Amino acid sequence: MEETDSNLVNTALREVEEELAIPAANIEILGSLDEIRTVSSNFLVVPYVGYLRELIPFIPNEWEVSEVLEIPFEHFANPEIFHEETRVVDHQELPIYFYQWESHMIWGVTGRILKSLLDLMLDPEGGPPRQAGRDACPPNNRKE
Repeated sequence: MEETDSNLVNTALREVEEELAIPAANIEILGSLDEIRTVSSNFLVVPYVGYLRELIPFIPNEWEVSEVLEIPFEHFANPEIFHEETRVVDHQELPIYFYQWESHMIWGVTGRILKSLLDLMLDPEGGPPRQAGRDACPPNNRKE
């Protein structure tokens, strides 16, 4: 969070605009996920889930983004693309989540954020993804 940000939602919207050139006005914030502390840098990350009001191209800032992956959400309903490992960090066991997309392995803090979102969105019985949209985020996490 920077001094010019009035709250964490504004921080998230500013970061998306800086990193991908997506104006804040094009994003409807649906809610937030649980805070996640990064392992290597000890940063506290507060992920927000948003909906693009219109399809616009992502223009990655080469100083901040090395590559943009556009992955259909349904891909994550396939259990074959996921695996979990346990690592010991500071004498504590920590689950590490891995998701395969084409030649890419998604893991680290991105994998943890994705796991948190998928736990909310995917049917625990292995069925298709739950309906996305305003009702996808629990009311206690939803920004009204």
